[in-house]
Amino acid sequence: MNFSFYMPTKVLVGSLTEFSDLIKGFGVKPCVVCGKSSAKLCGALADIKEIFGDIAVFNKIEPNPTITSVKDGAEFAKENNADFIIGVGGGSPLDAAKMIAVLAEEDISFDDLSNAKRLPLLLIPTTIGTGSEVTKYSILTDEKSHSKINIASDLLFPDIAVLDAKYCRGLPVSVARNTALDALSHVIEGMLSKKASPISDMFAAEAIRIISSKFSSLIEGKITDTDYENLLFASNLSGFVIAQTGTCAVHACGYALTSEKNIDHGRANALLLCDVIRRFPHENTDKIFKIMHLSYIEFSLIVNTIIGEKEQITKEEIENFTKKSMLAKNISNGIWAPTEDEVREIYANSLEVVS
Repeated sequence: MNFSFYMPTKVLVGSLTEFSDLIKGFGVKPCVVCGKSSAKLCGALADIKEIFGDIAVFNKIEPNPTITSVKDGAEFAKENNADFIIGVGGGSPLDAAKMIAVLAEEDISFDDLSNAKRLPLLLIPTTIGTGSEVTKYSILTDEKSHSKINIASDLLFPDIAVLDAKYCRGLPVSVARNTALDALSHVIEGMLSKKASPISDMFAAEAIRIISSKFSSLIEGKITDTDYENLLFASNLSGFVIAQTGTCAVHACGYALTSEKNIDHGRANALLLCDVIRRFPHENTDKIFKIMHLSYIEFSLIVNTIIGEKEQITKEEIENFTKKSMLAKNISNGIWAPTEDEVREIYANSLEVVS
């Protein structure tokens, strides 16, 4: 047995205001990094204002945050003399907040964070699928190449993650479904990663158990407060997993669907998940289906029911996306890795091909 485990983020579960004394220890003027309106609508922004009073709010993080928006956020934080960063939202604001915390401290290349510093960083997830609040990754969009860049560094592990399920309760059903399936993809890919370990598998198995127990709620669109609490916890566990293992072919192929076709990240992964997972060795995938008490066929029917009508893809797009996917670092991170021809098949089988 040979593996390592590193998880420096402190996880706090409960109301944000309950932890105000601890949070105040980071500074007096936070810059809140969030989307246009979600942090306000879910109540997180009001709770942060209750704790600090004077805050700066950078609410210009778009879905699939760009390098430009991250640089703009860092300048905003510096202009407002922020002494720490609070990221609020789904994966996009949380990923952006990580690099804003770095760039607000020093101007440094995205390519090498080995000697970098950052401002203190607190992340608050408001969806049930990111896991970013406990990972060392920041996935951004390069506007010039129209491709995703995955920045990975221990520096990007947040100091604190606060899990308060009340911020998730107002999610549109479509977002709840997409993000829950994103978390499921994280843990399945984690168990199929070359870097999987007994510890990461332990977290993954529990997350799979929780998420699969909520399939009926996701299909019906009737998600209770207790469901949100459990799914948020499972999402957090999924972050524990991929922080150790990384992702593999599902995410590698999903990036193009998100950056080129503007398909939600979690939905993109869900579209590809079933066709990818069937290609892995059965002795590995059987363990996953056993946790869910489902066969592969039953699992596929459930996922496809949650997904609903699939997006269209052209043969030209398949060629373009295949080339991009083969360049992704995580394409070969699984215990099985697809060939170029297999990636073409995955896209063709997972979406509706049109001429």
